[in-house]
Amino acid sequence: SLLDVNNKMINKDNGEDISDIDFNDLFEEDDLGISFGIGMNFELNDRQTLSIELRDDFGISDIAKFDYSSISETKTNTIKLIANWSLGF
Repeated sequence: SLLDVNNKMINKDNGEDISDIDFNDLFEEDDLGISFGIGMNFELNDRQTLSIELRDDFGISDIAKFDYSSISETKTNTIKLIANWSLGF
């Protein structure tokens, strides 16, 4: 499964685990999307490079297995800021 949703609910009074809803049953196992990104490389010196990227992973498919009264679609979207530091040895 590409998507894995974990839910942990603990009763604060007695420590009992009351997580009886499996959210994985609510969503499709597959997700289809598009990634957009832009980035830059910075030469710090002869051996070190810093690269920074901003990326948006945008889901285009509806991943909900069931229709809810007020929710018409469920899609994923993740915005990432990625930094890489390369050491040339």
